[in-house]
Amino acid sequence: MPEQARVERIFTTWLTSTDRVDHAVTDEQFHDNRPEPAAVCGDVILLAAMETPPGPHCPRCTAFLLARESLSTMDQRLSVHRHRRPSWLDRILHPDSEIPPVPGQRPAEVDT
Repeated sequence: MPEQARVERIFTTWLTSTDRVDHAVTDEQFHDNRPEPAAVCGDVILLAAMETPPGPHCPRCTAFLLARESLSTMDQRLSVHRHRRPSWLDRILHPDSEIPPVPGQRPAEVDT
């Protein structure tokens, strides 16, 4: 997949579940599984009555939508090195990297 290719846009609606939490549900999920749609966070929710006041947004749904917006390409989303700090072995074997092998490492003192 080319780097500039964008993933298809999804359309979501915030729906209140019976536990009084608002979840983001795609239009396709709502249409196909109307009594109990699956939210973008993976939870299968039971829809509350329409007169139920909105509740707080689900943090996992919010995080999913923010990540989808900020990481637009599939390569960015699937990259293992996105947030990973190098392991201690990598830092020792590759001392020329920008992260020192030991935090706060000082140069060795020379005995005279």
